[in-house]
Amino acid sequence: MRPETLKDILTSQFDAAAEGNEILIPEAKRVTLLLIAGDTLMPVVRVKSVRFAENYMAVTTDEQRYFVDADSLFGVRHEDFDAGSKDSRPGFNRS
Repeated sequence: MRPETLKDILTSQFDAAAEGNEILIPEAKRVTLLLIAGDTLMPVVRVKSVRFAENYMAVTTDEQRYFVDADSLFGVRHEDFDAGSKDSRPGFNRS
């Protein structure tokens, strides 16, 4: 994922504030970044900020800081997202 795409997702979907090369995620939002690690995905949970440098990005969580290649970013997960009714069987729509 390109850094511009991540910045767009975080600012439009998570109300994050962009300050120069850093994106600050609001305290009330729970964001997980999914990184490619070999042939599996590694979740980085409770992301608080992302700072972009020329050759890497620094991802800060509640407890740790990761320095990763931007090319290893696969996706973003919104942990508090409510997709609606849990019963998705046909005919069981509760509108």
